[in-house]
Amino acid sequence: MDQQSARLRELLVIIFLTAVLAQSAAGQFCTQYEVFRLNPPEPAADRFSVKLNLSYPWVGIGAKGTTVEDANGAHSGAVYLYLWQENDQILYRQRLVASNPTGGQFLGSAVGMTQSHIVVGAFQDSGPCGGYECYAGSAYVFRRDDMSTPENLMDDVWLEQTQLFALNPEPEDYFGEDADIHGDWIVVGAEKNRSLGGSGSAFVYHRDDNTTPNNPTDDTWPLHAELTSPGVTQNPDDSFGADVAVWENRVVVGAPEGGGFTPGNPPGRAYVFRRDDPGTPGDVSDDTWSLEDTLLPKYIDFGAIFGNAVDIEGDLIAVGMPGDQTFHVLQGGSVYAFRLDDGNTPGDPTDDSWNYETRMANGKKFDNVGWDVAVSGNRILAEAWNHIPTTFDTGAGFVFRYAGGQWHKEQRLLGSDIVQSGAELGQMVAMEGNRILLSQDMTPSWGLGEGVYIYEVIDDCDGDCVSDADEIVGGAADVNGNGVPDTCEDCNNNGTIDSVEVGGGQAMDCNSNGLPDSCDVISKSSEDCNTNAIPDECDLAAAAAPDCNLNLVPDECDIAVGRSDDDNGNSIPDECDCPNQSWGDVNTDDTVDLFDILCVLDGFAGVFTTCPMPDVDLIPCAPDGLIDIFDILAVLDAFAGTILCCDLP
Repeated sequence: MDQQSARLRELLVIIFLTAVLAQSAAGQFCTQYEVFRLNPPEPAADRFSVKLNLSYPWVGIGAKGTTVEDANGAHSGAVYLYLWQENDQILYRQRLVASNPTGGQFLGSAVGMTQSHIVVGAFQDSGPCGGYECYAGSAYVFRRDDMSTPENLMDDVWLEQTQLFALNPEPEDYFGEDADIHGDWIVVGAEKNRSLGGSGSAFVYHRDDNTTPNNPTDDTWPLHAELTSPGVTQNPDDSFGADVAVWENRVVVGAPEGGGFTPGNPPGRAYVFRRDDPGTPGDVSDDTWSLEDTLLPKYIDFGAIFGNAVDIEGDLIAVGMPGDQTFHVLQGGSVYAFRLDDGNTPGDPTDDSWNYETRMANGKKFDNVGWDVAVSGNRILAEAWNHIPTTFDTGAGFVFRYAGGQWHKEQRLLGSDIVQSGAELGQMVAMEGNRILLSQDMTPSWGLGEGVYIYEVIDDCDGDCVSDADEIVGGAADVNGNGVPDTCEDCNNNGTIDSVEVGGGQAMDCNSNGLPDSCDVISKSSEDCNTNAIPDECDLAAAAAPDCNLNLVPDECDIAVGRSDDDNGNSIPDECDCPNQSWGDVNTDDTVDLFDILCVLDGFAGVFTTCPMPDVDLIPCAPDGLIDIFDILAVLDAFAGTILCCDLP
């Protein structure tokens, strides 16, 4: 089959599947209700489940405040610990509070945990900067003491071990708004860190056992590194550190306000940092952290807050984009999956990268899928606090699973007692294996109290509420014996497994993701804005469609949907045409002078108070979101009279 015939076939398949899948979309998820609901252990636990986490058999539930003044002060906060027993009963065990509590510190605003340690954020703690309502923030570390009876968890107690602070605490840093822990590493976000003009930071800490590994009482958690947004993309309102995650030697940091050409209208970004050992594995003090990759939304959708939520486990990263509207539904939201590519050199991490794998959603307006996300094994959990099964703000959790070489929609998680609006189920989520927690920290006027909804999910690739194993036992075909029914490996429902179809040349796979291009387009994993049956990323990679403004969308589509103007009708977005000013005049005063040079240097340092980012971003002609040495050289050339991009008007 020649390529033209294959493309025509793909286009016909897309038209057919669009009609078929539109009719069956409502049945793609198995709707599942909670196994049980966890209620606050005391009535004073205000905003119970504002944050939560799970490290089986321990469950940690944050409550930012108390409803009454008590010895710890109003809104000092707490974390409630539960023990998940083998009979699936969850027993309340302990209330964690700060040893030096202050009113309004909101302990419990972040909860990260392992079986041995818990890190708890108190992002409005004013103690570090010594002033009322200064909100510098802090975080507390608690460790579990097994009371010398390791086989008996019922007598375990959790003890405060230390309090963590930012390197140079300043008012309104909001250090501790998010935190995570894995092994001996902790990362704490400070999304408004003022030492960098408010763009934010993430601080990494490592446990030091002080050469007494069997005596945890003298352990300390010294600061290991401060991670920041790259200067060339840094804006005063990046919110770098709004969400953080750590796994082994990597940290992921969300910057939902980052990457915009001007503050206030950003697409968002997420950054992956890698810890490198210079050949001294027994000594982490000389390890360094470097930026490994920058994760971007596949399609630039300003204000969609990509990076609002991040998580990592193994070779999989999930990034939430709750404002995503590129599924053609208003504020539908999405969650992105990125997969580690080791460059076929598993022993050399220096060439590692993180590749976009897919993006997933429910496809319904106002869902805001991706406000929070969790990764465990081959599953991604995404919350949708505004999901509307029957009424507004009901909320839900959506479970996606990778099986048979592709991602599947599996469960939609609802609350059985949520029958009216305002509950906002699932603003925060946690998952380990098949165990899932969804928060419900609102108190709608119709009387629902705060709580945590508990779920246990099954492998169910077709979302029919029957496990894959039971379907195969019942006669479902599984010709390759991978435990996944063949119907889940046939995305276009033509009776041929996708790997066979692609491998045999019966279907085009321009992006080499193992799936026919028609399925990428139908699922919205890839866009095809010009309806040529070729995913847009392949058009752009082959230079078959121009993208002068580098927003990952063909120019013709920008113009067609009104994202870009084309006043002169030359099929080039106006922002890419020659500007109505001297090239290099970044402060628009009709001359290229020393002040323009200073503006570009400020932009290189991440400061755009005088000149907006698009004007400072000279090379290439259309803004690319990077202020670097090429922009500095370009403004110097313009100062000398050299026009690099377009003629003077």
